Amino acid sequence: MPLFRFLTALLLCTTFSAHGQITLNEFLASNNLVNQDPDFQAFADWIELHNGSNNTVDLSNWWLSDDADVLDKWTFPAGASIPANGFLLVWADGENTGLHTNFKLSADGEKLILSNQLGVEADKISFGLQLTDVSQGRSLDGTGGWGFYIKPTPGASNTTSAFLRITPSQCLIFRWRVVFS
Repeated sequence: MPLFRFLTALLLCTTFSAHGQITLNEFLASNNLVNQDPDFQAFADWIELHNGSNNTVDLSNWWLSDDADVLDKWTFPAGASIPANGFLLVWADGENTGLHTNFKLSADGEKLILSNQLGVEADKISFGLQLTDVSQGRSLDGTGGWGFYIKPTPGASNTTSAFLRITPSQCLIFRWRVVFS
């Protein structure tokens, strides 16, 4: 009997420990040219999750929402998972199929909330006005402060330079240098 209790406790600790490391990592609320959704051939908003654990985590029955009063606005489909130390891209395009939410992100700013299958908020962010094709993401994957990325990294590590603040003129200057250098 003590062995059974030990194994049960170990399983629960491992499960909750891995779940505690699923975070919002990057999002793009105004996608005009960054990356095209392969399912609907559209430049749609997206949300990137990061798994900071050494285990694959099943996201079945986890939730994403842009409304703090309705945490279960969109449910991850059965079988959705995120690999160990990996990333998962979810399209916030209103299509409500597969890894496509039933809501879009507002470029004017709003909340984004990730909740686990128990209804506990795993991560959240309230964000302000977003510029087209500039993502907002964590300076270190899964942890750290949020910054703006002129070169978004959907589905991958945030390795490009982040800005704490960004203006439309900074974006234009940076893009002009990239195009003409």
